[in-house]
Amino acid sequence: MDTLSLPPQEGELLFLSSPGDRVLCGLKVSGTNSVDEGIPKHVLADDNPPRDLADFGERIQATTIEDANKESNAPYEVVVVHSTAATTCYGCKGRVRDKPSLPVPPALYDLFIRHSERRVFNRPGETKIRISSKPEMAYYHPLRSCTGLDHDDVKVGRLIVPKDVHRLLNKVQSRHLIKEFQLELD
Repeated sequence: MDTLSLPPQEGELLFLSSPGDRVLCGLKVSGTNSVDEGIPKHVLADDNPPRDLADFGERIQATTIEDANKESNAPYEVVVVHSTAATTCYGCKGRVRDKPSLPVPPALYDLFIRHSERRVFNRPGETKIRISSKPEMAYYHPLRSCTGLDHDDVKVGRLIVPKDVHRLLNKVQSRHLIKEFQLELD
């Protein structure tokens, strides 16, 4: 196997094997900070077609800081599943029931915690992420791992149990909310 040896130019790396074989590497490296300097021009060529903007919908009006603060400080509210059309937990994506018309699951699983927020979603068959233009109700299992609420959130009153729901709670549900969120129910 013959090796072809050429004196390298300053800052140039050459790896050549026998004549007829391919050049493994021939990048010129200089002392400047330019990232693309020394990269072959065919690599830098922009072969990507322009983006088709027809796929995009109308632009959404940006929210103000006040609106964003109001949305993020919206209370979390305990609700009974039969009073909603919700079927899925927004936190863990677990199904509570397949259709809103089906019977309500047994106690403890028949509670949701809802919160008004801008939802992130994908349409079936699409890969692009969408964000709702207006705040919508998102429903969560009554678990800290699903809602993201911590003890401080509950202490400042971000989780509320309306009076009409409080009257419907049985012992199992009350115990669960007290244990999970250190919620004080009277």
